Amino acid sequence: MRPDEAAFRLSDRQLGVISLSQLLACGLTDRQVRHLLRSGRLVSAHRAVYRTPGAARSVEQRAVAGCFRAGKGAVASHDTAAAIWGVLPDDNGHPHVTVPAGRHLVIPGLHVHRSRLLRAIDRTTKGVVKITTPARTLVDLAGRLTEDRLTVAADNAFRQGLLTPARLGDYLTDPGIQRMRNSRLLFDIAADRQAHGTPESVLEDKAIRVLGRYGLPAPIRQYETSVRGRRVRFDLCFPEQKLVIELNGRGPHWGLEAWQADHDRHNATELTDWRRLQFTWADITQRELWFVLNVADGLGLRPSRWTRFRPALSR
Repeated sequence: MRPDEAAFRLSDRQLGVISLSQLLACGLTDRQVRHLLRSGRLVSAHRAVYRTPGAARSVEQRAVAGCFRAGKGAVASHDTAAAIWGVLPDDNGHPHVTVPAGRHLVIPGLHVHRSRLLRAIDRTTKGVVKITTPARTLVDLAGRLTEDRLTVAADNAFRQGLLTPARLGDYLTDPGIQRMRNSRLLFDIAADRQAHGTPESVLEDKAIRVLGRYGLPAPIRQYETSVRGRRVRFDLCFPEQKLVIELNGRGPHWGLEAWQADHDRHNATELTDWRRLQFTWADITQRELWFVLNVADGLGLRPSRWTRFRPALSR
């Protein structure tokens, strides 16, 4: 096999990325590498790192190139790792990589982080990408994100099965991890999800936190019960008052089966003494006081210290 064929086969396995050392190891000379660049068969990604122009651009490709450029021990991390794991959207910015402490690198086109605590248990691979584990990725994000965005990232990780709240909680008991910025906030998120379950959507989490900020009791998440012989599950529920909170996000529940199940649940609920309050994304994010007062009224509570002023309504 010709050296250039071997090199392009290798780059294909690496999402279209190849380093200068790999090109030379395939048998190409410096002069031949320069010819591939002049002819457009390779383009520069970073110094001594190249990509094939026909390969699909992606966050994974940028991560591979960034790790090659940062050198031995580098892994994709922070925002880049979050995008690859699918817990936050890709911002198409410069890749984030973490390298062991002691390597003081300033690389144009890369966000380079240094860590004294980058152990084997903090690293893994996803496809061909060397990357921080989901748990370590969340810890790194805790030092950079707002509480809202960190909660979104953690919940996305839980919903996708990348890790469980219990596993994240165990990881966060490590003394070294506990010293990292905002790890306590992440621990509190994991403890809450372990105790009460993970909200099924960002909107559910926002609603729960709005109610908490105003001092109202927390609803039960994904509450399952039987209504007229039908097993149903409510997103958010106050079982004692038989009050259901249903949230309509910015997108519909796609699929005929899900659509029919929603209607069947609604009809079964309407024919009993359960009561439903429905709210939209705008209600929770733009009219939170209106949302809170409606829920309080449904619970039979008044704003002054949220004391009960009458029994919960029933049909």
